[in-house]
Amino acid sequence: MELEHRFELPVGVEMAYPALTDLDLVAESWPGATLDSKTGDEFSGTLKIKVGRIPRTFKGTARFVERDPVAHRAVIEATGGASRSGSSATMLVTATATAVMPNRTAVVLLTTLSITGRESSFSRQVMIDVGNESVNRFAEAMAQKLAGKSAPEAELLSVVNPDEVAAEVVADEFAAAVEPAAHPTTPVGGLPAGAPRASGGLPRSIANPPVEVLTAAKGPFLQQIAPVVGAVVLAVFILRKKPKP
Repeated sequence: MELEHRFELPVGVEMAYPALTDLDLVAESWPGATLDSKTGDEFSGTLKIKVGRIPRTFKGTARFVERDPVAHRAVIEATGGASRSGSSATMLVTATATAVMPNRTAVVLLTTLSITGRESSFSRQVMIDVGNESVNRFAEAMAQKLAGKSAPEAELLSVVNPDEVAAEVVADEFAAAVEPAAHPTTPVGGLPAGAPRASGGLPRSIANPPVEVLTAAKGPFLQQIAPVVGAVVLAVFILRKKPKP
């Protein structure tokens, strides 16, 4: 899942950006985070989260993939796991700071998160809620430490689910593969004479192809329904081919 948040800090960008790359300050400000060690651009630590009544502690390592003081941009890659649940997580965080005013900086956090194991069963909304709460508390803590002032709540700019993107790509490729001939007068085999036709001269069954159902199916649901649809089509084909007694 990919989450994009925006919040503002009540300090100038020349003060905000170094703070975003200060590991000790970030660890102190991010809820549930603890910095255990750091060497150059690499560091290790733990992150505690609680979803409902379920507490989880992820231990792992991270490193700076990029630090650009001119563009005020930093990229961190992190991996970790929760031993009790057997889950693992990979995260890529891109932070970009932009001056809004001499004493105000806009920060955009783009977080790409992948989880395997028990925690992967959490719903999309649960993960969004956890992300929103974490970023809001982080922004507030940073604002208090840097300027002793409160920060406005972070704004969720976008949410992208890779499963949905993959499903849409597969559906588009399938639709392109079965696209009918463009000529409206080309006969369609198996259609009785005088079959009702939709606008544009195409038979109604072609104008509303079954692929639209698959296009609407997202992620795991697409994987579940595809074999079912295939089985139904195969059964109908066999019944039609069965010789009459």
